[in-house]
Amino acid sequence: MSSRIVSSVLVAVWAVCGGIAPSAASAQDKSPMEAAYGNRDWKQAAEFARARTQEQPNDADAWYVLGNSLTQMSEFDGALAAFDAFAKVPGYAGYGRFAAASVYVKKGDVDSAIRMLDEAAAGGFSSASELGIDRNFDAIRGDARYLDVLKKIEDNARVAQARGDRLMFSTETDRKSARLVLYGGLDTLRVVIDHGMVPWRDGYAKALEDPELEGRRWRMGANDWTTLDTNVGLSLGDLDVPAGEYGLTLRREDKRVLLELHDMKDMRARRVDPYYCQALEVPAFVTELDVETLDEPAKDLAISIAPSKPNDGHVCELRIDFGPHRLTTPLVLQEK
Repeated sequence: MSSRIVSSVLVAVWAVCGGIAPSAASAQDKSPMEAAYGNRDWKQAAEFARARTQEQPNDADAWYVLGNSLTQMSEFDGALAAFDAFAKVPGYAGYGRFAAASVYVKKGDVDSAIRMLDEAAAGGFSSASELGIDRNFDAIRGDARYLDVLKKIEDNARVAQARGDRLMFSTETDRKSARLVLYGGLDTLRVVIDHGMVPWRDGYAKALEDPELEGRRWRMGANDWTTLDTNVGLSLGDLDVPAGEYGLTLRREDKRVLLELHDMKDMRARRVDPYYCQALEVPAFVTELDVETLDEPAKDLAISIAPSKPNDGHVCELRIDFGPHRLTTPLVLQEK
C-alpha cells in the first residue's frame, strides 16, 4: 500500500483501528473527501469519493473511502462494488479483497468472506496485524477455514519482512508534556506524561457514542504512544504502579472508561506500535476513571497532573480533557 493511502486513509479510520488518533495532515491540508470521512459524515464522504473516482479511476484512496463510507451506511452491495474497483487498481488487489471480506462478514455471508480473504492472500495481502485488529472478523476467527487463510497471510508477512518489503508511514507530530517534579530533598521525584496533540472534532462525538466501540481501546493521542514515565512508585485511583515507563491506553467497557498501563519494556521487546493496541491483552495495570462534563469544551487533547494543594505534589489529580469530556483519577506519589 502506498504511503499516501496509509497517511490519508488508514490513519483516518482511527475509530475502527483503535486510536483517538488524528491523521498526519492538518485540517487545512485535508481534501473535502478526507475531512468528511474524518468527521464520519459518511454520505458526504461517499459523494466526494464517488466524484473523485469518476475523474481518477485509479485513485485507491477514493475507492477505499467510497467503499468504507457505504459500508458504514449499510449499503453493502455498493460497498462491494467499490472494493472490487479498489482491488483492480494496480498494487491493491490484496487490500481490495481484504476490505470486501470485511463487508461479507457484516452481511453474514461467511463463505464469501473466507473466499475474499483467500483471494486477498493470493493477491499478496500480508498485513496479519490489520486482520488481527479488525473487529469485523471476530465472528469467524474460530472457523477452520479462517485459520487456514490466516496462515497464508502470515506466510506472506514473513516473506515480505524477509525481503524488506514493509509499508511505510512517515509523519511529524507535535507532542506535549505534563511534568511533575518534587525537589529539595536528597533526590528528585519526577512524573512525566507525553502525548501527541489532537484537536477535537465533531466526528469524535459520534464515534464515542457508537455501540460498536464497546470494549475498544484508544491510544490516547496522535500517532505514537502516550507515555507515563515515573521514577517513583505512585497510585492511580486504587491502582499501585511501580516506577517505570508505561504506554497509556483508554478502553470503554460496560459504560466505564478504563485507563490501561502497558509496560514499555515489553512493548519494545514485542515491537508493538500503538496503532495495533487493540490486539494487546488486557495489561496488569488497569484503573477506572471518573467522567465529568466540561462547561467549556477543550479544543485540544490536554493531559495534566494537578496538585491537590499548593506546594504539595504528593497528592494530585490526573486529568484528561478532550472536547466536552474530562476524565480524572487521584494520582498519589508513594515516597517511602
